[in-house]
Amino acid sequence: MNETFKYFFMKTDKDWIEEEKRQAAKDNSILEYVKSKVSEGAYKEILEELEDCYNTYHYEIVKNPDGEMREHDEYEFIEGVYVNQTTNGGYSGDEFAGTCAIKISENEYFQFYYSM
Repeated sequence: MNETFKYFFMKTDKDWIEEEKRQAAKDNSILEYVKSKVSEGAYKEILEELEDCYNTYHYEIVKNPDGEMREHDEYEFIEGVYVNQTTNGGYSGDEFAGTCAIKISENEYFQFYYSM
């Protein structure tokens, strides 16, 4: 049996719920790390960016961000956001998905996936 098939279709509801809990715990841990690396103002702006992106997931710390720098005039503390965006389909073609990354130190970026 194909491994991908087994991964998606042999899991029970309980398996999916447990995986969601593990991922949420990992994401929260990464947010705590981000909070420890940036100023209070920058952290507040990062939380605003997460909220603006609607559905975010798979938080990670990377050395090289994906995407192109998109400057934000409305933010005082963060320099901008690296965005790698694709059209995510939808019946009207106006749904988007991709990654965002925000610099948190000289060699670290907080990167996350989003869909909206």
